Amino acid sequence: MDCLRPAVPVLSTLAALLLGGGCIFNPPELETTGGSSSSGPATDATGPGETSNDATTAGVTTNGATSADESTGSASCGNGVVDPGEDCDDGNDDDTDDCVAGCVAASCGDGFVWAGSEDCDDAGESASCDDDCTAASCGDGTQNAAAGEQCDDGNTDDTDACVQGCVFASCGDGFVFGGVEDCDDANTDDTDDCVQGCVSASCGDGFVWAGMEVCDDGDMIDNNGCNNDCDLPFRYIFVSSQLYTGNLGGLAGADAECQTLATNAGLPGVYMAWLSTAAASPASRMTQSATPYRRPDGIQVAADWAGLTDGTLDAPINVTETLGSPPMGNTSCGGGGFLTVWTAVQPDGTSSGSACTDWSSDVGGGQWGRADQTNTFWTSWCSGGQCSWLSPIYCVQQ
Repeated sequence: MDCLRPAVPVLSTLAALLLGGGCIFNPPELETTGGSSSSGPATDATGPGETSNDATTAGVTTNGATSADESTGSASCGNGVVDPGEDCDDGNDDDTDDCVAGCVAASCGDGFVWAGSEDCDDAGESASCDDDCTAASCGDGTQNAAAGEQCDDGNTDDTDACVQGCVFASCGDGFVFGGVEDCDDANTDDTDDCVQGCVSASCGDGFVWAGMEVCDDGDMIDNNGCNNDCDLPFRYIFVSSQLYTGNLGGLAGADAECQTLATNAGLPGVYMAWLSTAAASPASRMTQSATPYRRPDGIQVAADWAGLTDGTLDAPINVTETLGSPPMGNTSCGGGGFLTVWTAVQPDGTSSGSACTDWSSDVGGGQWGRADQTNTFWTSWCSGGQCSWLSPIYCVQQ
């Protein structure tokens, strides 16, 4: 095969490669870059952009050298290649997968919510996100102070140290703290069955348990105003120092009068009027004492409720709250001039019926007893008359 000698050495080389003729013409002399020529055998020197005699493929340099693309590529987060200093590089900018901004591996606390692995990620604890990247919720077992939780034991047991609302158990929260509290009624009422300190009410605790105790002075000593069974050693009973018509404001108004008189006289306790209506009576509404009834001067009137209602008193109730004699009313019962007292009460403490429209009117008739009597007359002696007449009332400590 004949090889043509190209006018330009470079073109001859390229032509040979492209035509695949299998030969390259090496001219005896090459022009140099300076425009001068040299004689003698051709050398292996190449100019810029030219391949040498060793070249076998276009675009590949010779003598073992590597191209710039393969040797000097620059590292960049997001190029899909895990370069030195990177945890990962998935070639995207999706911060919900396992490789996030900065080419670091996704983790709880990085501020990005890892889809399928995290509920939330606020880069730390927040009111809506726990520090383990789960949604904050009372009862999840993770205490979240930012959400206002004092505790979180992950259960619904309100008898332990952490109760509803993820707050610490405390007296007054309405939940009985097992092994610590006897009771917890969520109130500050110390007259019920659960008192201060969340302990069960008992005689001697210093609180009067309504309906169960008459008194409670906080000790277990008898005859000091309150017995060690939390009952009074005795109850006062007296005739009022004031006169009233039959319009007393009902039983409530009459009770209030008794309480005022006793309080002003320095007598302790709660007082009710010895009066009946058609529906209520001393027997139905008063404390039936197991201890004696005494006048303010200390004289015993009856040993107990049974003695007060058996038809005979130990002494007449003829002493007022101020230790005075009973006032004389203006009734005309028996011709007048007797120590009449408003009652409408039978000797056994039950009602004799309505009087003065249940003590709310000074029109109509009434019923009286007598303060100077110890037989049944003390409570039931005269009926009829006028509700506008004046008489005192009996007052009994409860």
